[in-house]
Amino acid sequence: MRVNLRAVSLLVVGTFLALIVLNLVGTDAIQLAYFIASAVAFVFPWQVSLPFTAVAAIAIPQSLWPFGHLSLITTGIACLASRMAIISQAQRKIQEVRSQELEVNEERNRMARDMHDILGHSLTTVTLKAELAKKLIELDPNTAKSQIAEIEEISRSALAEVRTAINGYRELSLSGELARALSLLQSAGIKAKMPNSVDEVQVDLREVFAWVVREGTTNVVRHSGAKRCSISLTSKSVLIEDDGVGIAEIREGNGLRGLRERCQNNGVELCLGETTMGGLKLTAQAVQTGPWAKEH
Repeated sequence: MRVNLRAVSLLVVGTFLALIVLNLVGTDAIQLAYFIASAVAFVFPWQVSLPFTAVAAIAIPQSLWPFGHLSLITTGIACLASRMAIISQAQRKIQEVRSQELEVNEERNRMARDMHDILGHSLTTVTLKAELAKKLIELDPNTAKSQIAEIEEISRSALAEVRTAINGYRELSLSGELARALSLLQSAGIKAKMPNSVDEVQVDLREVFAWVVREGTTNVVRHSGAKRCSISLTSKSVLIEDDGVGIAEIREGNGLRGLRERCQNNGVELCLGETTMGGLKLTAQAVQTGPWAKEH
């Protein structure tokens, strides 16, 4: 049984003051017992408050009968106040439960989105490098060893990112994700064209653009069948283009839905289109909403 210690303290003080008034005034102050019973009902569960209410309901009206209708009216008001206090307490508990459920759902969605983004990208890279190492193990042992070393590094990095995600805070580097994207695309045999710098991108947008680069390049490798891929940046946008199967063959799964939600939360609009080569064009463009817009 959880009890609000502050409310209990106020109840004790109120009861003490009521006893002082009762001692000074006598039976004229007996109606204070109803308010004490109301306070008990407000602070404690019904198993505790019911005996207090029962005593007040049986004993006090008999003491008040000689004082006429006015006393009955005031005691009725006290009873109504008691009922309102109980209802108010129940409403607060319902609001607390709903708030807790909302927080749990938000955390569950965050974890699902982060796990998909982390493991989807990392496992795709590991798979490609493992396949490459398998092909080169006899033809070029040194290159195969290099690929295996990279697999170990990627696995350790993914494990660290999972731990960080579980702790609730993780931040991506746009330059770091561009480097990862280049390595992933090259491992898949896709010719990559990358920006030379991220300096022109607004600082507030770099992290969300890093997520776009991660999810976008992972999808290029997994689904596009592309031979070429280019990534370009402006101060408020990132564009990923390939020469693969195009938008007609793309289904928006959990990854793109999670990315779209992440972009919306940061004032960025995510759009899918078709390139002049017939492949997929993924654009993330900042709009005049979101946390970053307040400072620009």
